[in-house]
Amino acid sequence: MLGQYAVNAAENFQQIELGKLQILGQTYKCAAKENANMTMDVTMYTLSFGDLAIVAAPYEMFSENGQQIKAGSQFKTTFIATCANNMLYYVPSEATYAYEAYEIDTGRLAQGSAEILVAEYLTMLKQLYETK
Repeated sequence: MLGQYAVNAAENFQQIELGKLQILGQTYKCAAKENANMTMDVTMYTLSFGDLAIVAAPYEMFSENGQQIKAGSQFKTTFIATCANNMLYYVPSEATYAYEAYEIDTGRLAQGSAEILVAEYLTMLKQLYETK
């Protein structure tokens, strides 16, 4: 069934003009988990062309954080690419801290970092959308 879907998609493919490619990057300093006086750099990227946006996160993002980014994005389609570039392991969502979890033990950023990063990505996406 999946193979037939791929064949149908290929047969119906149409080339379209996507518009200009835009890339926006920034480095955000998050508090480190082990020492609140230390920070860790999180290099964040967003890309867009036409109605498509891609968020490149250098960590494993929890699904609820990815869903928040997609829901807040003005783009018709937003993809989330995790573990991109310099891998920072897990960045657990706030809800995860109610449980004992491997992701919390191995995470390197302070609690609340996931939500801060979601807000930063949404700001970057808004900037890209307004200049497309």
